[in-house]
Amino acid sequence: MECWTVIHGGYNYSTPTWTEAEPCASLKEATDRFWRWVDDPHNLPDDSTEMMVFLYEPDEGGDNYPDFRIFQGPRGGIRRERV
Repeated sequence: MECWTVIHGGYNYSTPTWTEAEPCASLKEATDRFWRWVDDPHNLPDDSTEMMVFLYEPDEGGDNYPDFRIFQGPRGGIRRERV
């Protein structure tokens, strides 16, 4: 299932724009991409870091509400929940 993702780095980062959405081939690939982003020491993730996943290509002027949210759980694992 093709999807589009936008990573919000958390409190340390500015709010992402929808033009920054990157396509992924599947939800598993999106989860793996988030795991790699969080694991990179240059990104400085915190407890508010999350990835928004859209099942359609978001546009700048539309009503863009994510279908899934991927984030780091309280024990360090990666969680995915339907929004």
